[in-house]
Amino acid sequence: MTIFLSPFPQNCIARGLPQCGVDAATGLLSRNLFACKLERELARVWPRASALLLIDVDGLDDLGEAFGRIGVEAVLEQFARRLENLAPRGAALGRLDRDTLALLLAGPEDLHQVTRTAAHIRRALEKPFDLAAGDIMLTACIGIATSPTDADTAAELLGHAGIALLHAGLAGHGVCCFYTASMQALPATPWSARHRAHWSGATAGDAVKRPTVPA
Repeated sequence: MTIFLSPFPQNCIARGLPQCGVDAATGLLSRNLFACKLERELARVWPRASALLLIDVDGLDDLGEAFGRIGVEAVLEQFARRLENLAPRGAALGRLDRDTLALLLAGPEDLHQVTRTAAHIRRALEKPFDLAAGDIMLTACIGIATSPTDADTAAELLGHAGIALLHAGLAGHGVCCFYTASMQALPATPWSARHRAHWSGATAGDAVKRPTVPA
């Protein structure tokens, strides 16, 4: 799937959120709409802390080969409903690309709520997903960054959460990582460069392939 990177649309607030659209499969905010929401929410609660969790469902490539796109979309739709049920009040949920969902906690009660939410997400995956061909168990990696500790802007927060997600994926399935500055020293590989470009944001109109974690 080709992802067109314009992570923070120009004049997003002036345009209004409804024009950005929602993801048809999951009913969650689309990438552009989530970007608008992220900017607005960070500004609303600043300088109080916020946290962004990026959630990458493991094994969707294999799932797609076995059950097709319909199977992938069915899993993500069920997972989205579980996230809606566990998300704290006021949290924002979005789908950023084929296999990555996002959850924003703007001004949480405390940062312990962030770790509790991550734990709830992992427990939500302990229940099998219902497909026409039978039940299937899946895991997900989570990358987390906070503002203003890790980032001052929405774009930077997204980029740092994406780097944390990369490290979680490299560590294995079902891993959760919080961003640290030391994570900037990524292995110098074409794959890590594509991943960094994907989450840090490219020039509007650029297109890149969403990288998958190597086996």
